[in-house]
Amino acid sequence: MQDIFKLFNKTQFFKSATMLSQCPAQSTAEVAIIGRSNTGKSSFINVICNQKSLCRVGKTPGRTQHINFFNIIDNWFIVDLPGFGFAKISKKLQQAWHKELNNYLKKRDALKAVFIIVDIRRDLTPDDEDIIKMAIEYNLLPVIILNKADKISKSAAKNQLMIHQKHYNNEVPCFIFSATKKQGIDAVLEKFYNILVN
Repeated sequence: MQDIFKLFNKTQFFKSATMLSQCPAQSTAEVAIIGRSNTGKSSFINVICNQKSLCRVGKTPGRTQHINFFNIIDNWFIVDLPGFGFAKISKKLQQAWHKELNNYLKKRDALKAVFIIVDIRRDLTPDDEDIIKMAIEYNLLPVIILNKADKISKSAAKNQLMIHQKHYNNEVPCFIFSATKKQGIDAVLEKFYNILVN
């Protein structure tokens, strides 16, 4: 496990893209991170890479407006996708984002899985559900990260985990996580690594 930590600690920002054609051609394996704009998506990336400012954590929700690539090692990438739900942008730009997101999920050969970051205190939104359905449709593995577990009791967190597992018949991996307390990082990193190598 220590070797996996060391591997992710080397992660560096690589490039930003606004469309599929601008994505790194040399990528052989990547995992995308997406979620509602206030679920701690950037903090999640920073924590699993053990870096405080690798991914900018903005005070204003919806700041990520590009497909941002972070190089783990060689041709492995973490991909930070634009958040949704609270981004203060025009409908025209939202539609453009959705089109490029669909292109990326459907046509990106190197993409293996999509980690959906959600607030453990909230139900999945229609947007969350749509991403999960798209991932399954495009033969990608959806993984639900129940973030902000430090905001509720351990028993309540376990209950939320069971609700999500039951909803998807245990076919969608779910993890209790807290970016603030670094809770669940071992299990999530192990899952992340296994996805990249398989």
